[in-house]
Formats: sequence, structure tokens, C-alpha cells
Amino acid sequence: LYLPGLKVQNSLQNCLEGLVLFGDLEATVHITKQPLESTVTLVIGPESGFTPQERQLLLDHGAKSVLLHKNTLRAETAAVVGAALINSIS
Repeated sequence: LYLPGLKVQNSLQNCLEGLVLFGDLEATVHITKQPLESTVTLVIGPESGFTPQERQLLLDHGAKSVLLHKNTLRAETAAVVGAALINSIS
């Protein structure tokens, strides 16, 4: 057993290395259907979702849009849900 690492970043540019998944209200692929690598970065945005520019930046850098839940989650809840789902499939 292990605890996932948590890093709070002040910009999206600092999060774009390796396999990057981001919670997206427009995603069609559930996070549990995403093949994972040994290290995964999960980017959580505000409850209203990422701006179109932020979303495009993530996609342009190869980040994968994933659905965490069918409902909109609070930001702090999305982080916990995302970590639990990644842990359950890795």
C-alpha cells in the first residue's frame, strides 16, 4: 500500500510531463477505461471546468480528457475520486 503523491501547481505548464489525465466535463471516456502507466498525473480544474484555452493547452500537450463521474464534482471531491479510481485500476 502507498499514498499517492500530491503536488499543487500554480500553472498548467508545470503539469504536462508523462501520462496526464484531466477531469473534463466534456469527456466521453471514463477514467477507468484509460490504460495507465506507472506514473499518472491527474489534473483537476474548477467545478465549472477548464476554460477553452486551458482545455486546448492540455490536449495540445497530449493530455487525455477523462470523465470522473456523470455528475459535476466539487474540485476537492474530484481529486479524491480521481485518486481512488486510478488506485483501483493500477
